[in-house]
Amino acid sequence: MASLARTSLKRQRTAVAAGLAPLVALALLWASLVPSMGRLQSNDYYGIVGQVVDGERFTSDLSRWLLVKSNEHTVVLPTLIYAANVGLFGGDNRALSALSLLLLLALGCVLWSLLPAGLRAGRLAATAWGLVLAGLVFTPAAAHSIVLGFSGTIWFLANLFAALAAHRLAACAAEQSGVAFAGVLAAAGLGALSYSTNLSLWPALVAGAVLLGLPLRRLAVLAGGGALACAFAALTYTRPAQHAAPV
Repeated sequence: MASLARTSLKRQRTAVAAGLAPLVALALLWASLVPSMGRLQSNDYYGIVGQVVDGERFTSDLSRWLLVKSNEHTVVLPTLIYAANVGLFGGDNRALSALSLLLLLALGCVLWSLLPAGLRAGRLAATAWGLVLAGLVFTPAAAHSIVLGFSGTIWFLANLFAALAAHRLAACAAEQSGVAFAGVLAAAGLGALSYSTNLSLWPALVAGAVLLGLPLRRLAVLAGGGALACAFAALTYTRPAQHAAPV
């Protein structure tokens, strides 16, 4: 029995390695290009960071960090990353490009784990689906956001949190302790603080919870969390001067 268990575990690990190999290979290929990019547009996110700067230092006013915007979008977590980049790397965009690449790779890994188990069971099937997923994740549009690291930091962070929320929601079907459900709320909440487009995740989570047959109290918590996230976005909304007024 122990020998069979070891053989099964080895096959599972081989399938996982085969499925993730295309994602890792493309990530390494793109990573080789980052050093040649130069500093790029090293001031492309200074308009965001400038909202939380007083003179030569960052503000200690928490409300200004919570209200920081990129156009009309809430970007609290990306701004924290930008601030760290300024302090650690002098604002060099290559650091953000490297981080964006890591976020994209992490996103691909989470999406791969969401594939049905049958598609990830065999080495050939896992490799084939890994190639398909790599083609969907590492796209020209994603490459653009890698080159413009500030953009990748926003988009890939929000997308990663959305995928993590979906991953934890799927785990809720088999786990009753509440840890997975807490992960859903944490990921969705952090996503809402990454980019406002992540707000569209909440209705999907409620629908998924219904399909999974989660208890009514958890549906209510998800609906309440979504309402709070939307209320925060609505109450802190400001129309950028260059945008047309809503009709």
